[in-house]
Amino acid sequence: MFDESTFSDDGFGDSAFGGPAFGSPLADGPRAGSSPLAAVAQRFGRRLPELAFEPGLVAAIDQHSAAIRDAVQGYPSLREALTDYVLGFTDALREIGWFAHEGYDFATLRLTAICHFMREHGVTE
Repeated sequence: MFDESTFSDDGFGDSAFGGPAFGSPLADGPRAGSSPLAAVAQRFGRRLPELAFEPGLVAAIDQHSAAIRDAVQGYPSLREALTDYVLGFTDALREIGWFAHEGYDFATLRLTAICHFMREHGVTE
């Protein structure tokens, strides 16, 4: 479901941001009993209010949401498809050593777009 060839080490490390600030994309892995969608929503959903003030950010999130829609369309359960997508995406991020930080890079935009996509399509955590 997720193509790791999209990634290169360029642009995903934290060197430009002075090191990791928030930890792994799923807060060091989802807690027992919590879903990967809940973990992403908890970590990146707080960025959604910024969309009201940043038109450029809205455009970037819309583009990422479209890519997510294309990746999960055609599956019988949108929630299951999105969960599989999140697991594949965050596994790829862990493999390259990416950590969440204050800025917006490709991975942060994609994870924020997942939260936006969930909200727009009524996908529960």
